[in-house]
Amino acid sequence: MNIEKREVTQLVLTNLKALDPVKVFVENIAPGQGQITITCYGQSWTAYWGGMGVESLEEFFTSSNVSYLVNKLSDENPTIVDLDALRDEADAKGIQYYRDDLNNDYEFLTQMYGPDMSEWHDSMPKTQNHKYEYICRIVFAVQSALSEMAVTA
Repeated sequence: MNIEKREVTQLVLTNLKALDPVKVFVENIAPGQGQITITCYGQSWTAYWGGMGVESLEEFFTSSNVSYLVNKLSDENPTIVDLDALRDEADAKGIQYYRDDLNNDYEFLTQMYGPDMSEWHDSMPKTQNHKYEYICRIVFAVQSALSEMAVTA
């Protein structure tokens, strides 16, 4: 077994608008390689980049698009199926549903959108995903903190 000791930068962000404290662990593994772990309110997200050019992880993270970073850190989608709108649509069409989880009701979805399951998702009404927006706010806070640290360094 080989044991390697590495330096990791830990940041704790507090007094954030509409967010609990955020902890950030930044590890620059080698030039152009790094990993970040972000925790907030019992949840955590981590991502590794093996090809960032000559940038440090801090530089790469602050210069990247928030949606790119969120997609790298999480599998949350920006939108989700709007179940209330789906129920309203079914009621307007006179189609009955028998399950609370309409996403998994094959008979219902076939009546609503036809037999081609590949078209169902695109046809269903969507709404903003609050979990995705939450992670975006966290990532933006981390970017701001890393930028502020770079200015004061």
